[in-house]
Amino acid sequence: MFSVVLPWVGLSLALVLVVVGVILLIVFVRRMRRARAAAASPAESPKTAFEPSPAYARYDPSNPHYQDGLQYADGRWWPVQVYDAESGQWFVHGKTADGAPTATPVGVPARAARRGPSFRGALVGVVVAALLVVAAVPLGLWSGAPIVASAAASGGLPTRIVAESAQYRYTEPTTITARQALRYDYRIDPAPYSEQAYVDYVADTALVAAYYDADLSQLANYSLRNGIGDYSITLVPKDLPVKDLAGNEVSGVADDLGEIMAGGSWVVSELYLVQYADRDGTPYDKPIVTLATVQPDAGMPETPRVAYQVDADGYLQMTWAPVAGAVEYFPVMTTITERGASFATAVGRTAADATSWSSREGDAGGVDCYIPVTYANVHQNCALAGGFGEQSSGRFAGYGVLARSADGKVSFLERTDARTIDPLVPVAVRTAVFDLPTPFTGNPEDVPTTNGVTTLAGVEAVLPISFDSARVEGTTGIIRAKVLGTASTAEYRFGNVDGRWDAFAEAARQRMEAALPASGAVTTSLMKTVEHIDPDAPIATTKPDVPYPLPDEFGAAGQYIAANLVAGNTRIDLSEQSSPYSMFDLVNAVIAQTPFGLVQSFDFGREGVREILEVTYQYAPDEAASIRQQMLDKAKDVVGQTIHDGMSDRDKALALNDWITANAEYDDAAYNAYMIGAGNADTPEYTSAWSPSGILLKGTAVCEGYAEAYKLLSDVAGLDTVYVTGIVGANGHAWNKTFMDGKWQVVDTTWNDSETGPNQLFGITDEVASEQFEHGMLRSGWMIPTLVGDYAAN
Repeated sequence: MFSVVLPWVGLSLALVLVVVGVILLIVFVRRMRRARAAAASPAESPKTAFEPSPAYARYDPSNPHYQDGLQYADGRWWPVQVYDAESGQWFVHGKTADGAPTATPVGVPARAARRGPSFRGALVGVVVAALLVVAAVPLGLWSGAPIVASAAASGGLPTRIVAESAQYRYTEPTTITARQALRYDYRIDPAPYSEQAYVDYVADTALVAAYYDADLSQLANYSLRNGIGDYSITLVPKDLPVKDLAGNEVSGVADDLGEIMAGGSWVVSELYLVQYADRDGTPYDKPIVTLATVQPDAGMPETPRVAYQVDADGYLQMTWAPVAGAVEYFPVMTTITERGASFATAVGRTAADATSWSSREGDAGGVDCYIPVTYANVHQNCALAGGFGEQSSGRFAGYGVLARSADGKVSFLERTDARTIDPLVPVAVRTAVFDLPTPFTGNPEDVPTTNGVTTLAGVEAVLPISFDSARVEGTTGIIRAKVLGTASTAEYRFGNVDGRWDAFAEAARQRMEAALPASGAVTTSLMKTVEHIDPDAPIATTKPDVPYPLPDEFGAAGQYIAANLVAGNTRIDLSEQSSPYSMFDLVNAVIAQTPFGLVQSFDFGREGVREILEVTYQYAPDEAASIRQQMLDKAKDVVGQTIHDGMSDRDKALALNDWITANAEYDDAAYNAYMIGAGNADTPEYTSAWSPSGILLKGTAVCEGYAEAYKLLSDVAGLDTVYVTGIVGANGHAWNKTFMDGKWQVVDTTWNDSETGPNQLFGITDEVASEQFEHGMLRSGWMIPTLVGDYAAN
């Protein structure tokens, strides 16, 4: 408290000194002038020895009524005093009793002539006054600096709040340079806050911080410096070391990558800068977040924009558009420790003409990467296995691609959190190969129907298996099965088999087939490789008028993007759009919450200085326009049938849920095709299963279609509903949340359309959905990460 008050006391004292000094300076300068004037004029003798008495009026020559020392005024005669020039005295005239004239002196002695001001004394006064003013200047500067300094201005951050969520406030975005150190000034000593926040990673005690992610959970790679002689914190970008898969500093590649990562670069093109407290150290009730776009150094290649897709065997495919001037690309994995220290691992290296890399290439040598798990270890995705190891140790892993130019400059990294790519990418398949076989009983229930897998996101999941073959080696019978969604085959061994083996193997095959999911929850990533974008297609630059509901929770930029999506525009200009959120997060969320969009995939391109959103759709343009209109007509019809005046929001939500469950069926054919890699949302035969058109126009879809249809109907009915993605058990899933009874509540129309328990997942909390039904909500993709908390169903 004292450190806050002291500058104000010092500044007040400085102002007082300045005011007093200036006043004294003016007074003594004037005295100096009078002293000089007096010295230049001869001294005058006083003209009179006496001054008039204050007891008598003075003789007035203009008054003619005077007689014998009396003058008539105000209706009576008054004695008056008359000046005698010869004697210099004032007299009052009168008469004695016998009539003789008298003259009584009444004047008082005249005061001595006043001395003029002393020049020497005035000069001393001027010097003292000047010293007071001079002394006040450094005192004012020292005291006022912390008060007038602005942390936001010093850090290059705007201060105007343009958006707010339940957890944060957002300023308008800003721009910084690749190697710019960000300084923040305070009125208090920030050392205890900054050191504890950085070393102990306790954000609650931090004043400022920089993050890679919109969740504000992954500290950027920087060091903190406290000012010497002032109250400041400076965030200084640090080097990003590059390692190989064995964890060693990379030679050769390190020479290439290290040059751009050395010297303190922010490495990424977007940062989230956060102010936790004001300049007095008082915590904000909501931290203030600024999205900073980082400008690359001159000559740096453009950042590769990477699309991620997982193939039917569980390998991760990274795809990007060619970067002008790039001579090679490096797929990398980045790791962030709990204290913000970062490093990158080069998981691959491609030629200049390559635009993709698969983790299958990392397994081409046939050498397993070892991860200790509960059972025997048969692995895939060895190049990605380090990501699992980092996450299991409490660190954050991400992926991206660096482009290198001929002169050795390397692009920024568009870093994607491993958990948001696909939570089911397998890194370790537990194939249950035991040293000792299971005793043979002839009971087919001894054969499992699922197999354990450890995923890239650290999920301990079980995946379905399909029968592959059966054989006997000596007295040991072996059944092989394909673990769906992976490249692995599990073997189950049984000792001392007998004549029942053939019947046992056939029963095991039937058991596995019967256990394959006939329905379930499947959702696909929205971020896929963009194909068939006409480079000459017009670029949309304005918000079109469309007759479809648009999401309103993402501001003007979100509405602009959504309107262009439902208009079917394939190239959308983003260069004039300002949002406090990451543009990738914004586009992802807008697509998820715009069911009329019918978006298949998106990517970012560039034309000159303009950033272009490139979009592909689930249907051809004319067909998409027709389907949108059909869905709107159908939705209005359904709402007209089910929604009536006087219904509460809960009644309306239940009516829409019940219409879907009564008029739709789960698309088992699409799900089964997806599970064996024979079809997905990109396959024309099954596209509608992942679209609201499946439910509304065909009466069948997988969970994504169910959830999008319910969202679309809610939008038309005027209900506040959001589309949600997550994990149920080992499967991806999609459901909804609706605002009713004054709070957000879970609605899962897919599960409500089942024989196990109709509407068990209607109007429940996140906790119930998670604990009783294993619904684990993802933190991104369907919503801006920092806004997810606004939709908590408690």
